[in-house]
Amino acid sequence: DSDSAHVKVTCAGDNQPPVTTKEYGQPFYTNGTADWITSNTLIWLNATDYPLNNPSGVKATYYRILKWNGADWAVEMNWTEYTCPFTIPSECYHKIEFYSVDNACNQEEIKWQTVYVDNTPPCSSIKVTEDPDRYVSRVSTVTITSVDGGKCPVGSYTIYCYINNEFYAKVHNKKIIFQFNELYGFTEDGRYTVEYWAVDDLGNEETHHSETFTLDTTPPETDYSFDGPNRWVNNHWQIEPSTRIVLTATDSGSGVEWTKYREGYQNEGGEWKIYTEPFIPTKENIFFCSRDKVGNQENLVHLYVEIVDSIENKPPFTPEKPSGQNYGNTGDSYIYSTSTTDPEGSKVRYYFSWGDGTGEWTDYVYSGNIVTMSHVWIHAGSYQVKVKAQDEEGAESEWSEPLNVYIINKNNQPPSKPDKPSGPTSGRINVEYTYTVVTTDPEGDKIYYLIDWGDGTDSGWLGPYNSGETIEVKHKWTTKGSYQIKVKARDVFGAQSEWSDPLPITMPKSLSTTYTIGSLSKLKLLKTLLIHP
Repeated sequence: DSDSAHVKVTCAGDNQPPVTTKEYGQPFYTNGTADWITSNTLIWLNATDYPLNNPSGVKATYYRILKWNGADWAVEMNWTEYTCPFTIPSECYHKIEFYSVDNACNQEEIKWQTVYVDNTPPCSSIKVTEDPDRYVSRVSTVTITSVDGGKCPVGSYTIYCYINNEFYAKVHNKKIIFQFNELYGFTEDGRYTVEYWAVDDLGNEETHHSETFTLDTTPPETDYSFDGPNRWVNNHWQIEPSTRIVLTATDSGSGVEWTKYREGYQNEGGEWKIYTEPFIPTKENIFFCSRDKVGNQENLVHLYVEIVDSIENKPPFTPEKPSGQNYGNTGDSYIYSTSTTDPEGSKVRYYFSWGDGTGEWTDYVYSGNIVTMSHVWIHAGSYQVKVKAQDEEGAESEWSEPLNVYIINKNNQPPSKPDKPSGPTSGRINVEYTYTVVTTDPEGDKIYYLIDWGDGTDSGWLGPYNSGETIEVKHKWTTKGSYQIKVKARDVFGAQSEWSDPLPITMPKSLSTTYTIGSLSKLKLLKTLLIHP
């Protein structure tokens, strides 16, 4: 028994043993019933000898540490003389035993106290409802929860939450719950980075987590056009019986989920249908609307068409693709221009659709004249600027080819410098070789890659790819020589990284002749056969 050497012995004179007390340093936590510390917490033993008026003095203090193994106490550190504060290195349930002896050989009874050691931080997680591709609406609910980790957790913790690097909330032993609306302080569409973590009451802090979401409260915009004869007469459309109605929905945020339409008023028995392709109307009143992937639904649009036997007026030709800057910053004004002609030479006006739910008509101008309009985008995103033309009789052209415009916040960060391309460093000309490239974007935006092969050619912009996704690219060189392969990246908003470090390669690969024992034997045999056929 490890206690056999620790029995009470009393010498002549002083017959009162010392009294030893224990003291914990920080970090320390108690719930009133049990105590918790970490392996960094210092433990002091303080001994006082009695009688106080004539003590012989404390000779030594001893302690040992036991650990509960589920069935019994096992000795983790045997009896040791106390000389300085000590710690308990392992986690979970422990017992500290201790006593002191004075110079008169008086030994106090062994004291003990149990304590839990917890070095494991809590583990937090986030759950968001209705967040396709990390887009959220005003009813999307964020729930941040935490569970204290380890075998013997202290079980009491605080969750912290920062949004866009600013303090948002902290709770103690509760969940953090909020929605992306004005009630919780979210008043503008845009990107929000949620950083969260938990710290238990012993100071064990977990690694910080970060998720980025884009608040989208703008519904899609659905426009109509006609596939077949049509014209604008007396404030309404005329179409022929074979003319089809084309519905086109655009959304600058989460994307269009569906477009629905109905022919006729509700009391006319019309049923809502999912739009999948152009259709020939059977009634003159058409209603339609679209909804995006986070539930933003546009107001119902009413289109009245008069179906007539024949229409002679021809619409203007499709306008040219709008020209102008295809990237920029929120809040800045940008100018775009286009033109077209009308088959009958009539004056035309143009409708610019900016891709953000807004659009506007120009005044009527002569057929063939160039028109310009300016626009300011207030939210970052990818937009399609397109134009259609209308003659004085109301006949509309097809939509022009769209111009993709990337608008970024002025503080948008480019992708990180890509890793050096990985792949073969030598080879033969006219043989295709595979290389891998990768980088990340600070905001998690999708990424395009441009590979410079060092031979005067490049890959063109490839993508987009997810941030951190490794991609494979192939190339073959047609001329011998040494080359430097390098890569750069840009995000979907146009911000470009610097070039990667180059990967040097040579073409062709140097060849060396290596003969194995087997091949040498075959050569020798062949030589013998040639000499002695």
